[in-house]
Amino acid sequence: MTAPPITVEVAAPLVRRYLAGLRGYPVRAEGESLLVRTVQECCVSVQHAESVLAVFDHECPTPREIKDAAYNTRERYLPKGPSQREQWEQEYGPPDTAYTDKMRAMLSGIAASDRKNQFKVEFLARKLEALKDAVYYSGPKGQSELNEIVGRQERSAARLFWAQALARDEREYPEQIAAIRAGREPVFPGPPPKVVPPQLRVTEESFRNVEPMPIERCHNCGGSGRLAGDDYCNECQTGRDLRRSESSRGNEQQ
Repeated sequence: MTAPPITVEVAAPLVRRYLAGLRGYPVRAEGESLLVRTVQECCVSVQHAESVLAVFDHECPTPREIKDAAYNTRERYLPKGPSQREQWEQEYGPPDTAYTDKMRAMLSGIAASDRKNQFKVEFLARKLEALKDAVYYSGPKGQSELNEIVGRQERSAARLFWAQALARDEREYPEQIAAIRAGREPVFPGPPPKVVPPQLRVTEESFRNVEPMPIERCHNCGGSGRLAGDDYCNECQTGRDLRRSESSRGNEQQ
């Protein structure tokens, strides 16, 4: 067993010096010994113990109050460890200077105006896809996909997310949303970007290796996991998972 950083011979006088004159200080030796042991367990140095005990100047603290004060200030008195960079290098090794030099060389060869235009191109491309997604999931096909999500809470969260996204986009980009709904390519204010990078274009090739989300089909509940009266389905894994997760959540709240 590791010896405490503060011995009894040091901790006991500290407790008496700072707490003996306070109201409620234990008159029996057992009570004083409990305070001494608490200081030994929680404080990492004599300076730490003095700063903790000096907090109390009216009533003698309980062991719990000493622990709270000690743990709240513990980090200040611990030995300084290696920096975050040193910890990373210990775990992953030194940085790859060749990669850094390559990135610097690439950036140094691009003019500031080109970098700004590149950022605008990427931003508008991602914004365009976000607007199209919001419109899609507000339509019949998108709503049908949302209805296929397993779990009532998951479905509700998805519907709320896309409803809020569409409301925000209609407020901030009304002309672009109207154009998408009319089947036109939306135009953003300002001069158009030069070229959309090929890697940002969403095509059929983008989804070639994407596996569709597995949807469980249950003859009893249809895959929702619930039956009439908000009861759980025992015929599928979704119903059993819902029962287990919501039962555990209810126990935590009680």
